[in-house]
Amino acid sequence: MRHAYTFGITTCLIAALLGIVVQLLVGGGVDSSIWAFPLNLFLTLFIIATAAVFCFRYPVSKYTLLFRQPLFGAGVMTVLVGFTIVMGTLLQHRPEQLGEVGSMPLVGALFRSMVNSWCFVGMLLLLLFVLCIVTMARKVTFTVRYIAFLLNHLGLLLLMIASLMGTADKCEYKMILAEGHTTSMVYTSKGQRVSLPFELTLTRFSTEGFPNKLTVVEFDTINGQILNQTQIDLEAYKHRYVIEDHHIDVMDNDIYADTMVVKIGEDRWLLHTDNSQGFAPLQRDKALTLSKGAVRRYIATFSATHINSEKVTTETVLVNHPWIYEGFYIYLEDYNPHRGVVVKLVKDNWLWLAYIGLWTLIAGALLMFITGPIGLVYRSAVINEDDVEPQKRKL
Repeated sequence: MRHAYTFGITTCLIAALLGIVVQLLVGGGVDSSIWAFPLNLFLTLFIIATAAVFCFRYPVSKYTLLFRQPLFGAGVMTVLVGFTIVMGTLLQHRPEQLGEVGSMPLVGALFRSMVNSWCFVGMLLLLLFVLCIVTMARKVTFTVRYIAFLLNHLGLLLLMIASLMGTADKCEYKMILAEGHTTSMVYTSKGQRVSLPFELTLTRFSTEGFPNKLTVVEFDTINGQILNQTQIDLEAYKHRYVIEDHHIDVMDNDIYADTMVVKIGEDRWLLHTDNSQGFAPLQRDKALTLSKGAVRRYIATFSATHINSEKVTTETVLVNHPWIYEGFYIYLEDYNPHRGVVVKLVKDNWLWLAYIGLWTLIAGALLMFITGPIGLVYRSAVINEDDVEPQKRKL
């Protein structure tokens, strides 16, 4: 159709306008819990069924022909991408922070939280509907190109369903555990207490750091203010350093210890990572100190016991390497020396669908690449070989 791109932009803008109206009527942003299971499943089936009615009951309808046009989908994507770029330039807030930003629902949720904006959700639902129609309306042919098309669109469809509909069923909790403590109580982002079906114990917590460094501190002799700091990396098997024209001998070469004995000339000095407990003077306004190496990674060992079982499961957790237990992803989020380890627990029942969609999309992309550039090169080579034979016969 001639004006499919314009119709796509217009339809998406209408969906966005309807989202703004709904947001003003309900007095706030989207509360994903309103379409928790099984409502999100019914909504997904309704969108798929409506698209099927358009494709199979009214295949030659002007609306079906319009929705299945690639330019119509491109128009919808143009508005959606534009809205995402605009929202990306604004400071975003989590849903629980919206009350602190402002009382106006349009300003608070529409422009300050993209994922909780009815405008954004309306455009995503429209894109989901269009994607269903485009996937179903394609003529079924048992060719490689059709299989690649089907895998790509089906993968996108599954990813959108999992991310949009699965948000309502996603649970995120937090707890603070000190070493040796056990609890089954966690807290939601709104501060509500929830009891887990298992007890979690922090059996051991440790850190691994980078090597310590020798630091030359230059300070003001009048008020003691530090003016400049120069750090020298310690090497595991090096025992002599030349710093500020001083020959410094390291007596004990443990580059990870909190203390270190150094010899400057005939004098020995005890350096400590806590400068108030040990340093060595170099000049009137300079001193040699020992700086603690930055933490490289946190290591926590947890043990979990199910309430209805006495079986104890133990696992070591690193940052960005969660432990999957009873459907929960257990992460290390933060560490407070005075309170303990901040543990984040996430349960997403739709995550398996997102993985299926991702691998389906990757398979479709690889198949398109094989049948596209590689297939084109192969077909060109075959054509060139066929053209060479007549030329040889002429010679």
